[in-house]
Amino acid sequence: MKIKKEVVFRSVAGENMLIPVGETVGEYNGIFSMTEVGAEIWQAIENGSNEKQIVDLISSEYEIDSDTAKADVKSFIDKLCEFGIVER
Repeated sequence: MKIKKEVVFRSVAGENMLIPVGETVGEYNGIFSMTEVGAEIWQAIENGSNEKQIVDLISSEYEIDSDTAKADVKSFIDKLCEFGIVER
């Protein structure tokens, strides 16, 4: 996966968010708030993990079955792709 848009991850006062920067600011109206799991997925993407590795990480970290983790990870990454932030 590749991050396509200029965004930075920040955690402020317990809130995890992606903040558009550079040319991306004009494209989006505001920030993207995310859950703790979303933040872990984002950080794994930044670190170069593929979807399978992220599913394994989330499944292990949150002690959920692989199918549930796979569905959740896919849904989150689909949304990032929909916004044009990430490409598979």
